[in-house]
Amino acid sequence: MAARLEQAADPGEILMGEETFRLVKHAVTAERREPLALKGKGAPVVAFRLVEVMPDALARPSRFVSDMIGRKQELALLQQAFERAARDRSCQLITVLGSAGVGKSRLVAEFLATLGEAATVLRGRCLPYGEGITFWPVAEVVREAAGVAGDEAAESAQAKIRALVAGEERGDVVADRVCRGDRPHRRVG
Repeated sequence: MAARLEQAADPGEILMGEETFRLVKHAVTAERREPLALKGKGAPVVAFRLVEVMPDALARPSRFVSDMIGRKQELALLQQAFERAARDRSCQLITVLGSAGVGKSRLVAEFLATLGEAATVLRGRCLPYGEGITFWPVAEVVREAAGVAGDEAAESAQAKIRALVAGEERGDVVADRVCRGDRPHRRVG
């Protein structure tokens, strides 16, 4: 299907099928195309033209259908670091390293599930492209903590962040820097 959609696409255009669009629709802007007659397909195929990949979209959480096996020690280390941070009211940096597919995201998801209401979880991502993205993950965390939506007006976002950091030294600087500038994005086609 992917090869047929690639052949049907115009230069610089990315087409995706209905199943793929369903998996990524939270993270992209796409336009529905007229159904395409593709070689080897009996009926016309619904296709979507990718317009934009939205950098603010978080990955969709996977639904794990099996128990995690063999990670008790790693889970215990994460739990100990959390307990130390809570007890000492300090920050703890944990780096989870491993080859692709080894289960890093699953380990973190399992750990976070054990916390329940004991912690507020905020997420920030490092982007692989764009200019001025050094502090992008920090800005994402601050936006999430303040409840700032991805398409929210700068004035409203700044007000929410100022309220979040009210009374903190240099709080206005944080609000201005998190809200300043364009967000990196990829436009396709």
